[in-house]
Amino acid sequence: AKIAELFTKQQVAEAIESGRDPKDFEITDQEVVQDVVGVVEQFRNQNPGVEFWQAIRAQFGMDREQFLAQRKQTKLFDRVFFPGPATEWPLITREAIIASASQGDGKQFWENIEKASIDPETEEPRDLPPFWLQLCRGWVIKQLKSWADIRFPADGLDPQYCLGVNDDFWGTDEAFEQLESGLYQQDLERAVSEVVMREALKQELERAGAFLSDDEFRAEFDEYRQEYD
Repeated sequence: AKIAELFTKQQVAEAIESGRDPKDFEITDQEVVQDVVGVVEQFRNQNPGVEFWQAIRAQFGMDREQFLAQRKQTKLFDRVFFPGPATEWPLITREAIIASASQGDGKQFWENIEKASIDPETEEPRDLPPFWLQLCRGWVIKQLKSWADIRFPADGLDPQYCLGVNDDFWGTDEAFEQLESGLYQQDLERAVSEVVMREALKQELERAGAFLSDDEFRAEFDEYRQEYD
């Protein structure tokens, strides 16, 4: 979700620089809440007696504010990459879908999307069905990832950062602060236990002269991953 958020931030900056009105990308809290109302009602009808926000926290580890923030981010992502009917989508969306579509049929799929975006009777633009939009959203994110320079601590990021996307970085402290409210006590206990055990194992391996350096590990892993790449 954070990677998609940073892609959106970068694309918004480019769009504004190219002349788009910054107000095009303003989303109010009221808009987000209105979108969620239907989701909550549907959940309550299907799960009587179950509190929606407790279910969200148990299943996704997010409290109410985190959930609404993520919905807002998704809405902004769609506004940036899928504004209105497909005939109005930006070039980067078109190219990402063509490049990502499976079995090399991207161009044909894009042509089908353009056709579906026009009502055959009125010849007026129309929005795509939600399923198609969800499919396109996944393809665009997938392709943007392949085009981007994405780095994690295992790639040598300074410990103060837990994620880097091109020239944007997500601070470790900021990330934990954002995630903390969705964590259970047992999540923290398990994480601390894993850190302690991993450090103890590292010390034992170092004493035995068997601990791989970062460069040695990277060389072995690059060889290991070739068949999967």
